[in-house]
Amino acid sequence: MDVDGGTFSPWSAGDVIDGGGVAKPETDAMDELLKEILEDLQKEITDDLNADILSSKLKNAYMEVKDARGYPDDYKEAAVEKDMKRYYSTIRNLALYDYNQVGAEGQASHSENGTSRTWRDRNEYLKRVTPIAICI
Repeated sequence: MDVDGGTFSPWSAGDVIDGGGVAKPETDAMDELLKEILEDLQKEITDDLNADILSSKLKNAYMEVKDARGYPDDYKEAAVEKDMKRYYSTIRNLALYDYNQVGAEGQASHSENGTSRTWRDRNEYLKRVTPIAICI
């Protein structure tokens, strides 16, 4: 993955299949949003950053927020992209939370050598995501 000097794509083959069976990112706007968040997080995380794991967590957070919004099938991709930008901090926080949980998945707290950690409930971040309501 090359973030600084060129292209960025956290997607691997098979993530999204278009009508012709070709794997591709959903949109360039999505890649741009994820690139921006990744660059911000790379500035914050200075200890042993694993960019591949962070990219994976970022992709998962994006898809989870998108799923929680529940966009109707008739939503235009441009409207989805614009709306997802509103959830920048939620996507960022979910990805960072998940990244910090690597190696401690499923733990609510941890104590070792006099150091104690308690993680907040991950679902607190998703409470900020409001599902789209459709009037019939």
